[in-house]
Amino acid sequence: MTRNALLTAATGCKASGQRSTANLEELVADQRWAPAEQQVPELLEDLMHMGSVEYSGNVIQQYKHVDTRRYINLDGAGQAWQIAVHPDTGDLAARRIDLDEAKALVLR
Repeated sequence: MTRNALLTAATGCKASGQRSTANLEELVADQRWAPAEQQVPELLEDLMHMGSVEYSGNVIQQYKHVDTRRYINLDGAGQAWQIAVHPDTGDLAARRIDLDEAKALVLR
């Protein structure tokens, strides 16, 4: 897929020849931060984006708090999730939780 096709797919807009690969990387990075920006803007300065996981068709962004080292997990719709990984099998388990509960968990 060409750079312009990637930009078009990511933004839904036709890409101009003026955009650079760095702009595409910024766009992808911005999309990773969108759930946190929308749901927990008061925590942004204290969060690190650690990656994303897919669970039951949901892409869940994982953010780690710099002080507590705890995670807050949010999908693209802003739904908070609690995620666990089985220590022996590595299988992922997740459940939807209330945003206020997610904030309390990440801050304790």
